Amino acid sequence: METDPKILEARAQLRAKLGDGAQRAGGRGSARLNRKAVHRGSSAASDDKKLFGMLKRLGCHEIPGIDEVNMFKADSNIIHFERPKFQAAIGANTFVVSGGNAAEKT
Repeated sequence: METDPKILEARAQLRAKLGDGAQRAGGRGSARLNRKAVHRGSSAASDDKKLFGMLKRLGCHEIPGIDEVNMFKADSNIIHFERPKFQAAIGANTFVVSGGNAAEKT
């Protein structure tokens, strides 16, 4: 059974128009590609969440009414916190001072 020359000519025109199929990048029948997972380094926000979760597990409670905290270092420098968030777990002998600070020389 021979194929009609008109059909062969139409097939050739379609191949010229659409290509051989080697350029196909997607659609039905193509394989799905797995996306590579992007691993991000730990950020300050995630570190804070981990820290506050650990403090909550220790049973730290915020102590209100503290206006300022001064920490005196061995080299006679001072770390000054103004309006800090002060948390304490007395049973675990743990005290946490967080907030904006400034280092001062004496």
